[in-house]
Amino acid sequence: MSPALKQHSDWPELLTSLFEKMTDHDTEIEFVNLDVHVPVTSEPDSKLAPWKLNGVIRIRNEKK
Repeated sequence: MSPALKQHSDWPELLTSLFEKMTDHDTEIEFVNLDVHVPVTSEPDSKLAPWKLNGVIRIRNEKK
């Protein structure tokens, strides 16, 4: 499978891959009023707690 189409098994792996791809590029990722559903426990069938992040989260990367 091509690296661009690789399926990721967890968030850390996905984010690591994303940041590796951003290394040599001008990149900006912006989230506005982000809603996240976070597991309350580490159990597979855990209830989810809604978190609402009011505002802006920016991830920027300047070209080297």
